[in-house]
Amino acid sequence: MGTPSLDSAGVLAAGTYLCPAGSTPGAYLINAATGAILKALPVGGSRVFSQPVFAQGTLFVATETQGLYNFAP
Repeated sequence: MGTPSLDSAGVLAAGTYLCPAGSTPGAYLINAATGAILKALPVGGSRVFSQPVFAQGTLFVATETQGLYNFAP
């Protein structure tokens, strides 16, 4: 539902809300230059409903039912 976020290292963070049947909603780190998925982030299978946000070296991801996740390097 939210737009992706780009950090200063060229990593794009994107969340999913609706997925094809059999797929699990989640958040992904993507190489902005190549489009390659770098990592799938565990968000408990809940839908990501807002824009992921990079702040002070941490990525914050809000989900529909599992709350707020923070991912640090």
